[in-house]
Amino acid sequence: MLRRSGLGDYLDLRNQLKRAWFKRPEDAKGDMSQIDAQFFEATQLAFFSALREMGEVLRKEMETPELSPETHRQWYLALKHEALVLFDDQAISGPLEGMKMQQLERITSARRYLHAYLNGRGKKVGKTVQTFAQVGGFELSTPAPENNPEGTTV
Repeated sequence: MLRRSGLGDYLDLRNQLKRAWFKRPEDAKGDMSQIDAQFFEATQLAFFSALREMGEVLRKEMETPELSPETHRQWYLALKHEALVLFDDQAISGPLEGMKMQQLERITSARRYLHAYLNGRGKKVGKTVQTFAQVGGFELSTPAPENNPEGTTV
């Protein structure tokens, strides 16, 4: 389902981690399989939940079996959440005090790019996510800003 959904590139997570870690991410070589394994493990429950619904849909013997928009939405939200959590855990894996400003700028820039991608925004980013939402029949929306106790927007 991940590959068919067009989200098989793990929501651009690996690329943005390389951007956060390296000055020249295109030259960075190395084994990223640990990131893939962590992402798979973190999204496994949501995957099997969607798979269970897929089995239920197929048992109904419909002419054109389709997953509900809510199932697509829940799958997307699980992938988005876990991609951001994993990025945050990996990109800032050491103490912030020892980081140089240039490295912090790379991390924040890569996170902003990943967040835009995951929300289907940006000039060259988010087409995969937009297409998945369109095919899945749900809207990509950003939650309204929360208010803090003083009544100002966070």
